[in-house]
Amino acid sequence: MNKRIASIAFVVTLALVHAAAGQTLHVVAGPPQADDEDLILILQSVAEVGMHVEHGDEVRVIDALTQAPVASFAMPASASARGKAKHVVKQLAAIRRYYDSARSTLLPYSVHLPNLLDSVYQATVSSDRRFSETRILLIGSALFGDGTDARYDFVAGEYPSAGHVAAARSHSVYGTADARRLRNTRLDWLNLTPIVDDGHRLRIREFWTLYCQQRGVVLTSWSAHANDVLVSFKSGSTEPIEHVIFDSDDLRRQILRVEDASGLANTWSIVFVVDASASMQQVFDQIRSEIPVLAERLYEAGARIRVAVVPFREQPLPVLGWTDIRTEDSDGGRSSRRLGAFLGGVEPMRSTVDPDAALRVGMQLVDSDLRRSTFASIVLVGDTTAEADRDRGRFAQLLADLHAWSEAAEGRSVLGIDVGNGQDPGFARLAGPDRVAPFGSVRELADSIVRQAADVTRGGERR
Repeated sequence: MNKRIASIAFVVTLALVHAAAGQTLHVVAGPPQADDEDLILILQSVAEVGMHVEHGDEVRVIDALTQAPVASFAMPASASARGKAKHVVKQLAAIRRYYDSARSTLLPYSVHLPNLLDSVYQATVSSDRRFSETRILLIGSALFGDGTDARYDFVAGEYPSAGHVAAARSHSVYGTADARRLRNTRLDWLNLTPIVDDGHRLRIREFWTLYCQQRGVVLTSWSAHANDVLVSFKSGSTEPIEHVIFDSDDLRRQILRVEDASGLANTWSIVFVVDASASMQQVFDQIRSEIPVLAERLYEAGARIRVAVVPFREQPLPVLGWTDIRTEDSDGGRSSRRLGAFLGGVEPMRSTVDPDAALRVGMQLVDSDLRRSTFASIVLVGDTTAEADRDRGRFAQLLADLHAWSEAAEGRSVLGIDVGNGQDPGFARLAGPDRVAPFGSVRELADSIVRQAADVTRGGERR
């Protein structure tokens, strides 16, 4: 990570050049905590803004949930290009210190746009300098939940009615009737929370566009792709992403649900229990490349996928818990990169393999999860013939337990992928066709899942 930060500093040194004087307030507002990937994203965004600002401009970095100041700097006209670069790099170090000391929160991506706009308004009126315009780059979730009042929270498939926007602040956190209006203010929003249903995406975008309109703010971009948002932020465009007409006929304050959210209900939960012995490197490469493709295919079929991974040799290795794998358009590729990083960190080694404990971890992962899934499957990936032949009694008990587990709830199954010597894996051979469905590759498994997901979306039977 230190190398990545150093590279950002180098880019700043090369690209930050002398520009004409200006009086613009640039605000970069992020979530209350960030993992390594999100921190790099925040630092890169601040560096991009720092490279873009003109002499006389001011940059402020804010925690967009708590409104705590993180860093701030101005660009003095007297500074050399090298001096300005050092100035920006110094702020990157301060931002990193803030996030390194950030307390854990159950709301890692949460931001509070109403409070953020209040903070920005206050900054413009209390400053000794008069800003001609304000540009806000917001990094965080487009869904809302600040942990204080569940009446205003909304999650996947939900969105607030226009009646909230029409209300006073005392009646709704989204009220604008008595809220301060900003002047000459643009907002570009990098959404970190995946929104997989097109209907929900449309409603969320309309709601926040309307809210911004009523606060005097132009929402000029809203995307899961950092590059798209940064290009818009630096473009100077004042054209909103859409024009929303306020509907004054229905002023009820409600949290509504998208009428057709079928893509949200059709969820496929897969635990990959993967042999991590020396011959299995190709398998990890397959999973790393195929699961993101499967996410795209499932979305097209009206479904979504989440996975857990339990690597094992003689015993289970560190586990990747439930992870929603989203489409590229939905989360900018973040979930697939995290899966790839986890699998890339598993080093296959020469060892005997024993799937017993790992498969039981897989059963526990499904049993401990309270979310309902259309389909919950445990997939053993590897060739366990030798282990099965060596201890048939214990293996038979494991198979019996897996069979009982799969029969305990609708939509459960146990699958096997043979990546051994091309013959039936011992797991499938000993289990029999009535207890486990064997596949030849991750792609073949994916094909089957996509077909079944499409059937469920069309109202067919689960198989």
